[in-house]
Amino acid sequence: MAFCTSTDINCEPCLYNSISVPGKGWCLSCEEGLCQSCVDSHKRRLATKNHKIIEKCHHVASIRHLMSQTCKNHNTILDRYCPFHDDPVCSLCILEKHTNCKGILSLDNVAKNVASSSSLFSLQQNIANLVKNLSQLNKVRTRSSKQLQSDKIVKYTSVRAMRKRLDKHLDTLEEKLLQELSSKAGTCETEINNSLSEIESKTKAAYAVQSNITLLKTMATDVQLFLAIRDIDTSVTTETNWLREFANQHNTDELNLDLNTKPMEDLLRTKSLGSVRIDRIPNHVPINHLNMKEAQIPREAMCNGIDQIQLYQKIHIQYHNEKLVEILFGCIISSNGDIILADGPSKKFTVFNEGGNHIKDIHLPGTPSDLTEISQGRIAVTYGNSKKMEIAEIKDYHYKTVISVRTVASCWGISCDNGQMAVKLLTERINLYDTNGLRIQQIKVEESCPHYINDITIAHRHIYYSYPYQNSVFCLGLDGTLIWKYESDFLQHPRGITTDGYGNVYVVGRHSKNLIVISKDGQNGRELLKCNITPWSVHFDKHYNKLLVRDSEGATVYKVAFRL
Repeated sequence: MAFCTSTDINCEPCLYNSISVPGKGWCLSCEEGLCQSCVDSHKRRLATKNHKIIEKCHHVASIRHLMSQTCKNHNTILDRYCPFHDDPVCSLCILEKHTNCKGILSLDNVAKNVASSSSLFSLQQNIANLVKNLSQLNKVRTRSSKQLQSDKIVKYTSVRAMRKRLDKHLDTLEEKLLQELSSKAGTCETEINNSLSEIESKTKAAYAVQSNITLLKTMATDVQLFLAIRDIDTSVTTETNWLREFANQHNTDELNLDLNTKPMEDLLRTKSLGSVRIDRIPNHVPINHLNMKEAQIPREAMCNGIDQIQLYQKIHIQYHNEKLVEILFGCIISSNGDIILADGPSKKFTVFNEGGNHIKDIHLPGTPSDLTEISQGRIAVTYGNSKKMEIAEIKDYHYKTVISVRTVASCWGISCDNGQMAVKLLTERINLYDTNGLRIQQIKVEESCPHYINDITIAHRHIYYSYPYQNSVFCLGLDGTLIWKYESDFLQHPRGITTDGYGNVYVVGRHSKNLIVISKDGQNGRELLKCNITPWSVHFDKHYNKLLVRDSEGATVYKVAFRL
């Protein structure tokens, strides 16, 4: 995480004349330092008198590179924003790469109120999380160091006590064991000290970012703050990924010294007193980081709801099977970007890459109904009338059953979130399982019709399911309490259901042939898409804000954006 820390600002107009004069002010429009004389001249000139000048500029040097509004490709002013590519652009960028992009916006309008935007709030949360994570790792490593010293002392005492019970014959063997103990302890100390050194370095850099954010909020323009956020977020995400990898590589393990000695009667016949082993006890240190893949739109637009949501078609997959028309089938975008479609009649998953190209067919032990991703490489699948669900691993596009769970009735819709899986059974109930297939709760559903299949999703500590018989969508608490019920004339026979990262609910209507979005409070709905082909299932990829809609002839991936 590299940031400029110099506090020296020189007057750049004077430098053009080979005169080095300390800067007394900084022009945000010209992006250059000014001495007092040039500040006065700047304010008198017609072309520059309305420029904003920061007269106490000793902190500007550390953030000047973040406040630049110049296009790196064309050296022109960045004054437009492309919502489709989520990029600030200049006029030349538009001519080169964005001629077909719709809805190009003014950067001034997009950056308006950025100081109170969701993106800045998330970035500050991520920086705070980064500092907190580093602090936790520091505590873990420090505690491990103290424990190591305690272990070392205890083991030394044990060795000395044993030594006193032996003759001179054991002197050499005792020393050999102590040397090994000291060597292993030294190995542990070196590992911990190296970890602490890295953590301290990252912590200093994280505090520097926090300081820069504070300065940017008070000194930069909205546009400059908007642009700076993007650069800083990239650095913070990189550091968080490093931190997660750091924690996963046994860098947080407790290091204990285990002394294995031989029976006393064997000591006189041996050439060694024992051996020293390093025991690792994993420490789970959660790494918190908010995903900020969405376009940086003011928080009001993000949280507002559904009026700002807009879909951009990315790819279309043609996949037709006559037998699928009357069978429930699920679909997901996996964490590695693969698009997986369940094909019940053929007892397989059909997998496409993010470009829509067919990769592989994964053959299954039964007729799949719905699927959900538990973690990368691990999924859960329901098998409908077979009255079972399975937790399985997918490695190199091969299916391996890990756990098979029998259910009391046909099981259809399934969804996983935050370590819990919700499964909708044909009867009047929803079962909650952990990711090892252990049932943790059974929820009674008051409104149901056994002749219809219900799709389900779990997110934000709520359960949502569609109910075709009443053209309704239900939202329940994890204890089964009804939070809200949504009904509308333009949603007929609702089926597939999913949610985005803000709690908005997306559901397809089979008979109304449309896709609607429902506000997170269940009070309002809006039609997002009118379909020519009957839609069946839908999945929202929260990592990249993509929406997968499947119909009887294929599937379409849309990019979800918030327009102003």
